[in-house]
Amino acid sequence: MYEGPIIISLKTSIVSTIIVSILGILLANLLLKIEGKLKNFFESAIMLPLFMPPSLIGYILLMIIGKRSFIGSFLYEYFDFTFIFTWYGAVIAAVITSLPIMYGSAKGALLSIDDTYKEVAADLGATKFQTFYKVTLPLASKGILSGMVLSYARCFGEFGATMMIAGNIPGKTQNIPMAIYYAVERGDSSKANFFAVVVIIISTTLIFIYNRLLKENK
Repeated sequence: MYEGPIIISLKTSIVSTIIVSILGILLANLLLKIEGKLKNFFESAIMLPLFMPPSLIGYILLMIIGKRSFIGSFLYEYFDFTFIFTWYGAVIAAVITSLPIMYGSAKGALLSIDDTYKEVAADLGATKFQTFYKVTLPLASKGILSGMVLSYARCFGEFGATMMIAGNIPGKTQNIPMAIYYAVERGDSSKANFFAVVVIIISTTLIFIYNRLLKENK
């Protein structure tokens, strides 16, 4: 009875964190190489969800990938697939809302690396990919891991955008934040208390990991 929201939250958060980590690192590395208005445009677009209400993010996602949108109708008509009221929709919502956090962390970590290391690697014959994979990523790993922890926390606590696009379907899309909300709404204090304790334990663990990474990064 109680394990459903926990499994959904953990599964959604883990998958979302993996996706957003890859996106955040790649986007940060790419945008560091360009300058001008184009860079400002893309950075503004990436960071925008950080300053928007989650419910608005969910509404925008509905307009983009809902069944009545071009993308949504195409997927539904030709592939019989939809993001709406599915676990996949919850992942999309979590990725969009946490991307600004991961991007900011990855950008800061990459900027902290001395270019001398990259130049030495290039002089030794390393390709750009080899330099990025074997030099840049290891040196930026602590900062990137910190961003992953924060992104996971954001994904784990996602409510508004997920509610709009995935709904609250027990056993399918109902995560812990939704379970707490509806337990309180129904007056089921024991269920709300149980999930509150789970969230506090997980949050405390994430804070400990994040602080540990910060200390190691100094």
